[in-house]
Amino acid sequence: MRVRTPVKILLTTVRGLAWAALTAGLMRVPAILILVLLGTTTSSLAAEALVRLEADPESPWVGQKVVLKLDVLGADGWAQLQKTGGAEIRGGYLLRLESQGTRLNEVIEGVSYSGQRYEFLFFAQRGGPLTIPEMAIDVEVKTWGADSGTETIRLMTPSLDLSVRQPPGTEQLDGLISTTEFSATQNWAPAVNSLSVGDALVREISLTAVDATGMAFNPLIPADIGGISTYLSEPTVEDSYNRGTLVGKRREKLTYVFEEPGNYALPDLSYNWWNTSSEKLETITLTGLSVEVQGAVTDQSGGVLEEKGGLSFRSLLWVLGLVVILAAAFYRYRAAFMGLIHSWQRALRESETNYFRKVKSAAQQGNGELMMRTTLQWLDRLGTEHEPARLDLFLSRYSDASGRKLYAELIDIDHGAADTQQLLKFYNVLATARSRWRTQRKVRKKAEQLLPQVGLSSSISNNTME
Repeated sequence: MRVRTPVKILLTTVRGLAWAALTAGLMRVPAILILVLLGTTTSSLAAEALVRLEADPESPWVGQKVVLKLDVLGADGWAQLQKTGGAEIRGGYLLRLESQGTRLNEVIEGVSYSGQRYEFLFFAQRGGPLTIPEMAIDVEVKTWGADSGTETIRLMTPSLDLSVRQPPGTEQLDGLISTTEFSATQNWAPAVNSLSVGDALVREISLTAVDATGMAFNPLIPADIGGISTYLSEPTVEDSYNRGTLVGKRREKLTYVFEEPGNYALPDLSYNWWNTSSEKLETITLTGLSVEVQGAVTDQSGGVLEEKGGLSFRSLLWVLGLVVILAAAFYRYRAAFMGLIHSWQRALRESETNYFRKVKSAAQQGNGELMMRTTLQWLDRLGTEHEPARLDLFLSRYSDASGRKLYAELIDIDHGAADTQQLLKFYNVLATARSRWRTQRKVRKKAEQLLPQVGLSSSISNNTME
């Protein structure tokens, strides 16, 4: 297999200098134009592979789209990305919305390289310095000529440091969207101000932002209004990515069911966003609605059944006979019954409730690593749309700003460094979010039974990268 000697000498020199500098603590490995070598026994194809990473912009606002450009190149051949590994990024999340790369052809130090550039999108959720860690990638490298060959190798991307800016006046805002264009609209059905007891009013809300993902929008939390039952349907989240432009959309649907007569003021809804062009905090307010509800509340109370006396002698004989029959059936089919009992015990062990008890136990023990592991195992049991378990998405939907802030603080420190008090506090956050999840699931089922005509069910389609 043909190997370029000058390239190998250059790689060995760069690797030696970088290792010496890191050992002495004098410098960091540059993020741009770094040659990545894995292990002590590396393939000759790996020696001719080039991986580099850069960010645009390098100093983004909180919630602003950052384009991460990942280049993979092969010397005197071709390189392309086959697979990316998972990377936990504290303080942000990573997306990949395009599978095709852009072809690259370059001459570096007199050597011809060709390969592809891939774009990932990163969104920071807090201000300050932030590091995008190294990430394992599988690269297919092809060499041309008489010694041509193809090999898939495992490489590491370089780490990348960002300086994230917090927009002034937004320190207490959760889930900030930073973009050049944001819109919020609503629609009422029926568009009337006078209703009767038992009537339903549907409020549809549409949020759209350029250079933002739909899952970044804060979930709508309905206000409790006396005399009204409020049902929140599953949101619809859509992302479209075309030639570098990302447009995120989120649609929410609220259904108000009026249970008592009176005059009601349905609340305004306000959405804050940071305008990156004018560098100003802007607010869009969707005006509420005043509704007059007429009619009387229907008395649906039923009579109370009169208690009868004790069992008669004949009834007692029937009960004893039934007990004998059940005992005989149990003895005859005891193997099947025992199988059912074992199945029931297994179902209890694998139940969502049992998994959540393990989360509580880990918190009480003050074991942060165990609590994080049991939390993800519990989240897998919920059967939600988050596949695989995504605790950040679950909290963004079912927790409040203080709960999401506590989670962000916990992931910024080592799990083992969290004390018992912090873990118990976070357990309470999870318990509250779990209660909201269970309540919303029951509400959706009830709403679908009461109001099939309003079409409360919708689906979520997210394009996320692990």
